[in-house]
Amino acid sequence: MKLSDYKGEDAVDVMLDLIEPLWSMLQKPGVADDLKKEKNPIGMAKVLLKNSKKEAIDILQVIDKTPVDGENITPRFISMFIYMMNNPYWRDFFGFAEIPNTKGSASSLTENTEESET
Repeated sequence: MKLSDYKGEDAVDVMLDLIEPLWSMLQKPGVADDLKKEKNPIGMAKVLLKNSKKEAIDILQVIDKTPVDGENITPRFISMFIYMMNNPYWRDFFGFAEIPNTKGSASSLTENTEESET
């Protein structure tokens, strides 16, 4: 499952279950500064994975009960993080309102453009 698969009360429950491990990731020494240095969501996801493997696994298990292993943790976490960074509410939670929009082609992941507001 993906975050976008959850609707209604199930979505609220999943989001509430994600807050603690996400917050824990952001509170680790140096992580916030390292995240601000990154220019794209893939680099940001790498920083979080490198510093918070346990929390990353916890987050993935909240979203999808598929067992996490060495082969699938990185692509699953990066995909989830990119999804979150495309959502202005999650960007605000992470404190990155200036993160570029990652919708579209893979090349857009490294562009440093502002997301247009609707």
